[in-house]
Amino acid sequence: MSYQTTTSNALNRRPLVLGEVLYDHFPDGSKVLGGAPFNVAWNLRGFGLNPLMLSAVGNDASGQEILGRIHAWGMSTSGIECHPQHPTGAVKVSNPSTDPSYDILENRAYDFIHPPAFPIRSEEYGIFYHGSLAYRSPQTRDTILRIREQSGLKVFLDINIRRPWFKKAWLPRLLNGVTWLKLNLDELAALSGSKPDSEAWVHDQSMAVMEHHEIPYLLVTDGSRGAHFVKRSGDHAFAEAGRAEPFIDSVGAGDAFASVCIFGIQHGWDLQTILQRAVGFAAKVCQMQGATTLEKDFYKNDWNSSE
Repeated sequence: MSYQTTTSNALNRRPLVLGEVLYDHFPDGSKVLGGAPFNVAWNLRGFGLNPLMLSAVGNDASGQEILGRIHAWGMSTSGIECHPQHPTGAVKVSNPSTDPSYDILENRAYDFIHPPAFPIRSEEYGIFYHGSLAYRSPQTRDTILRIREQSGLKVFLDINIRRPWFKKAWLPRLLNGVTWLKLNLDELAALSGSKPDSEAWVHDQSMAVMEHHEIPYLLVTDGSRGAHFVKRSGDHAFAEAGRAEPFIDSVGAGDAFASVCIFGIQHGWDLQTILQRAVGFAAKVCQMQGATTLEKDFYKNDWNSSE
């Protein structure tokens, strides 16, 4: 099962990432920089790519701190707006070591992302990644759709169903034109309207979703059991989950998985290789608190050490 969708020119194109950047606040009083799209951009930079992050922070201490950390990590801040009227994003994380739940505060700066003043050209940018959380607000939603329509970039969409910030009524437009759709088992059940009842369920429901929305590729994470990569042509790859020893928390594990998938897609890896390396890195992230780290050695892998 080969998966060759890139050329040598594509490897030089920057991933474009849009969505929330925020602080995850933990019960012990600590906070960790995060937000699913930001985690993906951060990881991609750690792997040696040069992603451009489109987001917004408040004109507050948290916002200034985030801008400083983005710059220190070697990422451009040219796509980050600073809003004087809306605070920086924040999430209160509960039960991080067992079954994390998230209180996502609303009317934050990333809910008001505008299209960048500079053009988004396919000659410079490759995959366009965004999630479904930032889609909750009219302003950011309009920006997402405008970039998708005007840039012509292939879209990697990460569904994150965080109640009450998700509406099934969004799906026809949200999924239209998507090339890679990532979700977890519960989210696949929500989209398909059915519950797992057999070993063939993931494949069958993935095929149904892809056929209905004309999506070529679908990735399904299944927690400690592993992950699936299904093609609309019928090919289906599976990888068992990596081992996280010691296990600290699962915050950012899905974003870590998505990061490796994007890296692998851009480098033309086959389905099985993408899955094996993605679940391995996701397990690695589960061995630390939160989703990101400043330790550059954390991102060294045999598959990107020479990049």
